[in-house]
Amino acid sequence: MNKAIFVLIFLTIFSLTVFAQDTAPLGFLLLGSGGRAYSTAESLTAVSSDLEALNYNPAGAMDLSYISFNFSHMNLFNTFKYEYFSFCYPLNSRSLKKEHVFGNLKYFHYDDFDWNIEGPDGKPEKYGLLSGNDFSLAIGYNKIILEHFGAGIRAKYIRSKLYDRILIAGAVDMGAIYSFQAYPLNLGISVRNIGLSAGYSSESEKEPLPADANLGALYELFENKKSGFNLNLLGNISYIFNAQEAGMSAGIESLLFKILYIGAGYKLFSDSTALHTGIGINLPDLRFNYSFIPSNTINDTHVFSLSIDFKNKEQTKDKETGIIKPVIPGLIINPKAGKYKEPVIITITAVNMKNGRIYYTTDRTDPDIFKSDFFYYSGKPLKIRIKSSKQLKLLALSDEGEQSQIYKASYIISK
Repeated sequence: MNKAIFVLIFLTIFSLTVFAQDTAPLGFLLLGSGGRAYSTAESLTAVSSDLEALNYNPAGAMDLSYISFNFSHMNLFNTFKYEYFSFCYPLNSRSLKKEHVFGNLKYFHYDDFDWNIEGPDGKPEKYGLLSGNDFSLAIGYNKIILEHFGAGIRAKYIRSKLYDRILIAGAVDMGAIYSFQAYPLNLGISVRNIGLSAGYSSESEKEPLPADANLGALYELFENKKSGFNLNLLGNISYIFNAQEAGMSAGIESLLFKILYIGAGYKLFSDSTALHTGIGINLPDLRFNYSFIPSNTINDTHVFSLSIDFKNKEQTKDKETGIIKPVIPGLIINPKAGKYKEPVIITITAVNMKNGRIYYTTDRTDPDIFKSDFFYYSGKPLKIRIKSSKQLKLLALSDEGEQSQIYKASYIISK
């Protein structure tokens, strides 16, 4: 834990001292990643289990245990269009210390249009035909370093075209997320667009990239595994160094019956405010999200996103017979059973099971898949608070119908 907090403090100091820059081009680098992100006013810096979070923190999505893709589209002012694509590939999904490679593509473009400016007499004058496009291509890596702490890094190639002039630059993002063991709370920090100054030609004045720092939090206010209902609170504080502009955002989101997603958020900057709302459909391997951002002065903004997961069934092939055999799930329980002087939070992680149920009893009887209470398991470790002495018995049942052995853990709380 001390190492994790040290890294978070280091990143905070680094982000606040390295950058002291003026105005920057390439604002598209700060655009979002999809319907969930915009539904919560882009407060995903501390989220560790969703592909959209990678846009705000390279350590995001570090809890994923399957291949995932995300596509999103946004219309801005009926003239500008923005496309975002990302993927995440787990290198060792069965390990507690998961690691991933990931990438994303941002493409900001607009059709040719007349650009008018105000003339000396106050009337608009035609300035010229504006055209151009911007895109960035990024590749990154993240890993859970400690049990509750992960970090990531990402490198970007950036290209911008304005008229017949082209700008090429490179940048790096860094980030980390820490999950508290005693509380359903995540803290995340990131610094983005750390790069050299850039210009549209060798003769043009170099300008800094839009570097920013983000500090975010995610608190799971309520979660019921049986009904599939949860309620999350999210928050984010950001600072754009080149604009010397600080901002705050807060969001609330809920998943109803494991299918219907609802989110809302509010973003506050020094020169603008915006209310964000969104809705989505969550299916086992497919998620669709839509976000709406109204405006009193310009056209409303609509964001659409689609996420696809590839959760292959766990199976192995016998080397001698060639017969495919299912993999039996297992459970890892931390901390170990024993005596404790105060209430303890135990973490239950399934091995060889990406989705399923974990049945449990506390009355010394064996779990029964037809009678016992259970938690839904979807790849993210379960956390249970033990307040008084109990004997837990646990059994995992995968979506493929395979059962684990019965695990027993006795905890004695002696204050």
